[in-house]
Amino acid sequence: NGWTMDNISSYLILGLLALVSTFLYGRKLLLSRIVPTAVVIGIIMLVFGRTFPSVQENVLAAWKELSGILINIVFATLLIGKPILSPKKIWKFAGPQVVFGQTLAWGQYVIGALLTLLVLIPLFDMNPLAGALIEISFEGGHGTAAGLQNLFTQLNFSEGVDIALGLATVGLVVGIASGLLLNFIYNRRKVKNTSSTFSSQKSIDKEAAKFIRETHNNYFSRHVIVRTIVQILLIGLAIAFGLFLKELLILLESYFIGSGGIQFFSYIPLFPLAMIGGALLQLSLKALGMQQLVHPKTMNFVSDFALELLIIAAVSTISLVAISNNLGPFILLALAGIVWNISAFLVLAPRLMGRKMWFRRGIGDYGQSMGMTATGLLLMHAADPHNRSHAVERFGYKQLLFEPIVGGGLFTASSMIIIYDFGLVSLLLISVVVLVVWLIVGYYAFARHTK
Repeated sequence: NGWTMDNISSYLILGLLALVSTFLYGRKLLLSRIVPTAVVIGIIMLVFGRTFPSVQENVLAAWKELSGILINIVFATLLIGKPILSPKKIWKFAGPQVVFGQTLAWGQYVIGALLTLLVLIPLFDMNPLAGALIEISFEGGHGTAAGLQNLFTQLNFSEGVDIALGLATVGLVVGIASGLLLNFIYNRRKVKNTSSTFSSQKSIDKEAAKFIRETHNNYFSRHVIVRTIVQILLIGLAIAFGLFLKELLILLESYFIGSGGIQFFSYIPLFPLAMIGGALLQLSLKALGMQQLVHPKTMNFVSDFALELLIIAAVSTISLVAISNNLGPFILLALAGIVWNISAFLVLAPRLMGRKMWFRRGIGDYGQSMGMTATGLLLMHAADPHNRSHAVERFGYKQLLFEPIVGGGLFTASSMIIIYDFGLVSLLLISVVVLVVWLIVGYYAFARHTK
């Protein structure tokens, strides 16, 4: 709609809300430890928008267009400043997590495709693209679902983005609740020895003042402004690399297939390629001996702030009408995703990660598979507050062989295109083959050796 005064005002409101969310998350308050505050603020704004039409028209309407931009920033920063280890080293340290995470994701495709083929299409005349919604929503989360908004529209499934965001919200809430319940059951003998970490909350005014001082000192003082600008420029360069890669792929596709053939890469969203662009940038900086240009703390701040903006904007603009019009498929998809994730966690994690550490190391992947990486980190902290199992490090290394493919990676972005161009059965066959391969690898590499 352009940069009108109304839009600028709505963007400023969104930025203020994201700052509030960042403040609450940074203070580690009770609310933000249980449910991400960006989701809570998004739900509040969703209710406001449905209660007051002027809020919907003058504020929320402008936010819906931001998802496609913000998701590029979030994914471009994932690998900038991170050590790009060889797959061999990652496998040696975090192999069971890699297998388990991949198995969860590909199983979501299998379950979603089967449910859509056997139930949703015959009974509800559902769009076949619904077969990819469980993985997009549960494994990908709010950010991925919102980032695919333009693709949903291009593939004539515009209501899919609202269903996906609704599923992501359900997955997030159920993931946190079920994860904490499973943790309570697993550690029920140790409950008496644990103490509350929320007893020493400071007054909100002192916390706010401290936050303002720290923000100024860390990001806005004179000697840091240039460094912050440099981080933003690096992010822009990573996105530019991704854009160049996309245009190159489109060019190669048109050269080998012709303009009249099936289009694939033209539908691919930019954000997974922006992540690859970030990896290329990181490797280039390392080769040139210029890694010091990256300031990880500032880079993480920009990434986290963009994610807060994205989640608030996405959740607050969910179309409840689209969900209510597809309530039956929505409920079935949610139940199928939840049952698969819990079953896979309880059955596969002990066999892949060993009987002693399976819960602490697997609960993070379970949390991520239900909606957000932050959920996985929360559940890992609850299960292993002192990180004695080194689950956090293993989880982080696993991401390097996970995010580029599923959970918002290239295949997540491609799954609906595969259905659109080649049919839902093609996605099902691909997913079954890959799932079986990961199960075989997991058995021979880890399961038969675990005790």
